[in-house]
Amino acid sequence: MSTRISKAHTGFRGSDRSLIAAMCGFLALFVLSVVVPSIAGGGTMPAPGAPATDLQQWAGHRTAVIAAGALMMAAAGAVAVFGDLLGHRLAAAGPAGRGPVVVRSAAIAAAVALAACGVVVMLLGNRGTTASADSVATLGRAAFALGGPVHTLLLGGVTLGWALTLTRLGGSRPAIVAMGILSALCALSAGAVFSDALVPLVPIGRFPTMLGLLLGTVRWLPRPET
Repeated sequence: MSTRISKAHTGFRGSDRSLIAAMCGFLALFVLSVVVPSIAGGGTMPAPGAPATDLQQWAGHRTAVIAAGALMMAAAGAVAVFGDLLGHRLAAAGPAGRGPVVVRSAAIAAAVALAACGVVVMLLGNRGTTASADSVATLGRAAFALGGPVHTLLLGGVTLGWALTLTRLGGSRPAIVAMGILSALCALSAGAVFSDALVPLVPIGRFPTMLGLLLGTVRWLPRPET
């Protein structure tokens, strides 16, 4: 069996459609988790270092904040499904080495981090207006760390595993370079855990990686042929 890397699709197999649906679901649910509190008038979650009163005011939009946490948990399920499907698809393409294992492991870890963030956000919605300022600040930092730099770093693990697989299977150089750059951006964003000055690196790593995963699903899936 030989393996070729598809550069353009004229149609999608059932497994392709499942991957695309899972990734689109992840994107949609995650964006909704950010937008819902804003629509409710609470704005986006205050960044680390903001006064606890700002976070308490945000948590005061209780229904919207709890809904945002639930959407994060749903998005976590979607990214876990995506990673599992992608890992199996890459493994079925040929002797892919450890890349598919890295993809599945990173996706599951990313899902756990995002789900944990959703739980903390729901706690903020339930307790944020009555808890002490220190407790609210601690919950806020935990939510940011789990759903921000940690989750983004682990998404970078998915792109890294994909890049390793494409390298092993002889994939196109642009695809390998793109996945490698996305992994590096995600790794840099992890610094936001230790320094508030690096917080802007989180969206710079996260959103291009999400879009890169969707693009890769459409264009860079290895297709086995006999």
